[in-house]
Amino acid sequence: MRHLRVIVPALALFGLCAVTDALAGAVAPINPWVEIGDAGDLSSPQLLVGTGWDGIVGEIGGSDLVDVFGFHWTGGGLGFSVTGVSAFLSLHDFDGTTLLFGESLDVLLAPSLPAGDYLFKIQVPPGTPDPPFTAALFTLEPQGGQPFISAPTAQGVPAPTSVWLLGSALAGLGALGWTRRRA
Repeated sequence: MRHLRVIVPALALFGLCAVTDALAGAVAPINPWVEIGDAGDLSSPQLLVGTGWDGIVGEIGGSDLVDVFGFHWTGGGLGFSVTGVSAFLSLHDFDGTTLLFGESLDVLLAPSLPAGDYLFKIQVPPGTPDPPFTAALFTLEPQGGQPFISAPTAQGVPAPTSVWLLGSALAGLGALGWTRRRA
């Protein structure tokens, strides 16, 4: 009887690890969103465009070790599984607040996620070269089926280049008005 106290928890832990490992490699996206350039960080995420995406394919590059993607979810249980790189996964709202952080590398489980717009963050440890990755979605709902994400409905934060361009235009108009007044 004393052996069962040790064996049962060990088997339960082994079972949880086996399920996590199976989820991490079992799903391959058929119609993934393909990253355009560098996805950026929480302040400048890459927003998905269109509908029907069942994953994300990209490469962590640039000066940061992070890629962040904005998407819309219709609600229910959702999981992300990343292959090709060992990465920390997290889910955030559009304000950048962390909602979920993956408890193991390469898998993020959201058992009950309300409908809304979210940011999915992939972060690799320092010293990792620019690795390609595939992030697949899988459902946690009992009825199964393939989950899909789409373009976020919330207005995203403007890209820094857009803000710079707008500021340059306003400065140019101001300078033009100032020179006309002087003349």
